[in-house]
Amino acid sequence: MDSQSKEQKLYTTDELSDRWKMSAVTLKTWRTQGLGPEYLKITGRILYREQDILRYEETRLRQGTSLPPRKN
Repeated sequence: MDSQSKEQKLYTTDELSDRWKMSAVTLKTWRTQGLGPEYLKITGRILYREQDILRYEETRLRQGTSLPPRKN
């Protein structure tokens, strides 16, 4: 990485579960089902990139309970 690049924030499963106020077990289940944001697996550790979290959150925006997701 050059000096102009910003270091990217990485979240552990526990940090993401705190952010979303949900169980870490739910995130683990989602991973096994191919749901939720993309993640990295590095030396056995699961890490979520902030850009992937934000992208996933954008796909979950709703304008009403019976309406489909917003189109960006």
